[in-house]
Amino acid sequence: MLIVLIALAGLPGAAVMAGLTTFARTAADVGRLGAVFGLVMSAQAATSLLGMALAGVLGERFGIVPTRRLHAAGLMAAGPLVVVTADGRRPPTPEAPGTAPGSGPGGLRAVRR
Repeated sequence: MLIVLIALAGLPGAAVMAGLTTFARTAADVGRLGAVFGLVMSAQAATSLLGMALAGVLGERFGIVPTRRLHAAGLMAAGPLVVVTADGRRPPTPEAPGTAPGSGPGGLRAVRR
């Protein structure tokens, strides 16, 4: 039963990472894509490390159950916060192949100017 609950808890996390990488891909200029992905992945790794450190300190001081409840409350607050602050904005969609300068059968490519 615990394995099933852990798997179900991981599904939203996987969806968030898929959405984050999709947003980074569509919002970044083709020439800066590597830098954007590097920044996004570095920020994700840093916040994971910070979360693990906080979980260790808080779990030892207050116990694991209150620490997990605090984590769950943070996740539950983050969802509505994203909905409220998103303001209906969507990232720009890339042009279809063949419609933008420099695009072709291989998809979008950087255009030299």
